[in-house]
Amino acid sequence: MRQSQILQVGRDEAPRAVSVQIAAFIADPIMRWMWPEAHEYVTHFPRLVHGFGGGAFENDGADVTAEFLGGTLWLRPGVSPDEEALKRLADETVAEPAPTPRRGHWHVPESGCRRPPRHPLWRASATGGRQ
Repeated sequence: MRQSQILQVGRDEAPRAVSVQIAAFIADPIMRWMWPEAHEYVTHFPRLVHGFGGGAFENDGADVTAEFLGGTLWLRPGVSPDEEALKRLADETVAEPAPTPRRGHWHVPESGCRRPPRHPLWRASATGGRQ
C-alpha cells in the first residue's frame, strides 16, 4: 500500500479541504437526515464543517493528504467549534426538529463534558476520506 504525504493547509486551501469532508460524509445517515436532498447537502454541509472545524485553518490544524483524498480538521486546546454559527445553520436549514433522545441516549458525551481531561488535547472536529 502506498503512503500518502500529509500536508498542512491554511485558509487559502479551505475550499478543497472542506470538499474532502463533503465527499466523506455524503452517505452519512445523520447528515442526510438533516439535508435529504443532494442539493441541500452540498449547499449547507460546508457551513457545518466550518462551524465545527473552521478554527483549524487559522491554528495550524488542517491536515490533508497530498491528493486531497482524506483530511482531518484538528482543534487545538482553546479553539472550539462556533456554536452560534452551528445553531444558526440548524435553525435556518434543518426542516424538522431533531428527534427527542431516549433516556440515557446522550449521557456519555454530556458526562465527558463535565469532566474535562487534565491535560490540553487537540480534538478532531472532522475526519473524512474516500478511496
